[in-house]
Amino acid sequence: NSTIKDAKDGAYIKLPENSEVNIGMYAYYWGKSYLKNADGTGKSLSIDLNGSTLISNETLVLNGTDYGYYGITIPKGGALTLINGNIDIKTDNSSSSALVVETDSTLVLKEITMKTNGSAIYPSGAASEVIVENSFTIHNFIPRDS
Repeated sequence: NSTIKDAKDGAYIKLPENSEVNIGMYAYYWGKSYLKNADGTGKSLSIDLNGSTLISNETLVLNGTDYGYYGITIPKGGALTLINGNIDIKTDNSSSSALVVETDSTLVLKEITMKTNGSAIYPSGAASEVIVENSFTIHNFIPRDS
Protein backbone atom coordinates (compact mmCIF):
# COMPACT_ATOMS: atom_id res chain seq x y z
CA ASN A 1 0.00 0.00 0.00
CA SER A 2 2.78 2.50 0.79
CA THR A 3 4.33 1.94 -2.66
CA ILE A 4 0.98 2.69 -4.27
CA LYS A 5 0.24 5.59 -1.91
CA ASP A 6 3.57 7.30 -2.67
CA ALA A 7 3.56 6.65 -6.42
CA LYS A 8 3.97 9.60 -8.74
CA ASP A 9 1.57 10.37 -11.57
CA GLY A 10 2.21 8.02 -14.49
CA ALA A 11 4.00 5.41 -12.34
CA TYR A 12 4.21 1.70 -13.17
CA ILE A 13 4.25 -0.49 -10.05
CA LYS A 14 4.96 -4.23 -10.00
CA LEU A 15 3.84 -5.98 -6.83
CA PRO A 16 5.60 -9.00 -5.29
CA GLU A 17 4.63 -12.22 -7.02
CA ASN A 18 1.58 -14.16 -5.77
CA SER A 19 0.99 -12.09 -2.63
CA GLU A 20 -2.09 -10.47 -1.11
CA VAL A 21 -2.63 -6.74 -0.89
CA ASN A 22 -5.42 -6.21 1.62
CA ILE A 23 -6.72 -2.66 1.57
CA GLY A 24 -9.25 -3.67 4.20
CA MET A 25 -11.93 -1.18 5.06
CA TYR A 26 -10.17 1.69 3.29
CA ALA A 27 -11.08 0.88 -0.35
CA TYR A 28 -13.01 4.14 -0.70
CA TYR A 29 -10.11 6.22 0.60
CA TRP A 30 -7.57 4.14 -1.30
CA GLY A 31 -9.05 5.31 -4.57
CA LYS A 32 -9.97 8.83 -3.49
CA SER A 33 -6.56 9.49 -1.87
CA TYR A 34 -3.90 7.33 -3.53
CA LEU A 35 -5.18 8.03 -7.04
CA LYS A 36 -5.03 11.81 -6.65
CA ASN A 37 -2.17 14.26 -7.09
CA ALA A 38 -1.43 16.85 -4.42
CA ASP A 39 -3.45 19.44 -6.37
CA GLY A 40 -6.53 17.17 -6.31
CA THR A 41 -6.38 16.15 -9.97
CA GLY A 42 -6.66 12.48 -10.87
CA LYS A 43 -3.46 10.46 -11.02
CA SER A 44 -2.57 7.87 -13.64
CA LEU A 45 -1.20 4.56 -12.27
CA SER A 46 -0.45 1.17 -13.78
CA ILE A 47 -0.23 -1.68 -11.28
CA ASP A 48 1.05 -5.09 -12.32
CA LEU A 49 -0.45 -7.36 -9.68
CA ASN A 50 2.08 -10.02 -10.75
CA GLY A 51 -0.32 -12.84 -9.91
CA SER A 52 -1.26 -11.20 -6.60
CA THR A 53 -4.73 -10.49 -5.22
CA LEU A 54 -6.06 -7.04 -4.32
CA ILE A 55 -8.55 -7.56 -1.48
CA SER A 56 -11.14 -5.34 0.19
CA ASN A 57 -13.43 -7.32 2.48
CA GLU A 58 -14.06 -5.21 5.58
CA THR A 59 -16.72 -2.61 6.29
CA LEU A 60 -15.69 1.00 6.80
CA VAL A 61 -16.02 1.88 10.50
CA LEU A 62 -15.38 5.44 11.64
CA ASN A 63 -15.97 6.66 15.19
CA GLY A 64 -18.01 3.56 15.95
CA THR A 65 -20.32 3.93 12.94
CA ASP A 66 -20.34 1.13 10.36
CA TYR A 67 -20.72 2.62 6.88
CA GLY A 68 -20.69 -0.73 5.08
CA TYR A 69 -18.50 -1.98 2.28
CA TYR A 70 -17.03 0.36 -0.33
CA GLY A 71 -15.45 -0.32 -3.69
CA ILE A 72 -12.49 1.50 -5.21
CA THR A 73 -13.27 4.81 -6.91
CA ILE A 74 -11.10 6.16 -9.73
CA PRO A 75 -11.45 9.92 -9.17
CA LYS A 76 -12.25 12.51 -11.83
CA GLY A 77 -9.44 12.75 -14.35
CA GLY A 78 -7.66 9.66 -13.02
CA ALA A 79 -6.60 6.48 -14.78
CA LEU A 80 -5.99 3.08 -13.22
CA THR A 81 -4.62 0.10 -15.11
CA LEU A 82 -4.60 -3.25 -13.29
CA ILE A 83 -2.67 -6.10 -14.92
CA ASN A 84 -2.17 -9.84 -14.34
CA GLY A 85 -3.85 -10.76 -11.10
CA ASN A 86 -6.99 -10.99 -9.04
CA ILE A 87 -9.41 -8.54 -7.49
CA ASP A 88 -11.62 -9.62 -4.58
CA ILE A 89 -13.92 -6.81 -3.42
CA LYS A 90 -17.03 -7.09 -1.27
CA THR A 91 -19.79 -4.52 -1.54
CA ASP A 92 -22.98 -3.96 0.47
CA ASN A 93 -25.23 -5.63 -2.07
CA SER A 94 -25.59 -6.56 -5.70
CA SER A 95 -26.36 -2.97 -6.72
CA SER A 96 -23.18 -1.56 -5.13
CA SER A 97 -20.07 -1.40 -7.31
CA ALA A 98 -16.61 -2.84 -6.73
CA LEU A 99 -14.94 -0.39 -9.13
CA VAL A 100 -16.39 3.08 -9.78
CA VAL A 101 -15.04 5.16 -12.66
CA GLU A 102 -15.86 8.86 -12.23
CA THR A 103 -16.25 11.50 -14.96
CA ASP A 104 -13.28 11.85 -17.32
CA SER A 105 -11.58 8.81 -15.76
CA THR A 106 -10.31 5.53 -17.18
CA LEU A 107 -10.13 1.98 -15.87
CA VAL A 108 -8.17 -0.67 -17.77
CA LEU A 109 -8.23 -4.32 -16.70
CA LYS A 110 -5.84 -6.75 -18.43
CA GLU A 111 -5.70 -10.42 -17.51
CA ILE A 112 -7.71 -9.90 -14.33
CA THR A 113 -9.97 -12.34 -12.50
CA MET A 114 -12.45 -10.49 -10.36
CA LYS A 115 -14.62 -11.74 -7.50
CA THR A 116 -17.37 -9.57 -6.08
CA ASN A 117 -20.82 -9.91 -4.64
CA GLY A 118 -21.85 -6.60 -6.21
CA SER A 119 -21.79 -4.91 -9.56
CA ALA A 120 -18.26 -5.24 -10.93
CA ILE A 121 -17.76 -1.89 -12.69
CA TYR A 122 -19.79 1.33 -12.70
CA PRO A 123 -18.83 4.12 -15.12
CA SER A 124 -20.41 6.99 -13.18
CA GLY A 125 -20.05 10.01 -15.39
CA ALA A 126 -19.68 11.54 -18.80
CA ALA A 127 -16.61 10.39 -20.72
CA SER A 128 -15.67 7.73 -18.20
CA GLU A 129 -13.93 4.87 -20.00
CA VAL A 130 -13.62 1.18 -19.16
CA ILE A 131 -11.38 -1.18 -21.15
CA VAL A 132 -11.36 -4.90 -20.38
CA GLU A 133 -8.85 -7.18 -22.15
CA ASN A 134 -7.98 -10.89 -21.99
CA SER A 135 -9.66 -13.40 -19.69
CA PHE A 136 -11.70 -11.20 -17.39
CA THR A 137 -14.00 -13.32 -15.24
CA ILE A 138 -16.56 -12.18 -12.69
CA HIS A 139 -17.60 -14.58 -9.95
CA ASN A 140 -20.62 -13.04 -8.32
CA PHE A 141 -20.97 -15.40 -5.37
CA ILE A 142 -18.94 -14.18 -2.41
CA PRO A 143 -21.01 -14.60 0.78
CA ARG A 144 -21.06 -11.37 2.77
CA ASP A 145 -20.07 -13.08 6.03
CA SER A 146 -16.99 -14.95 4.76
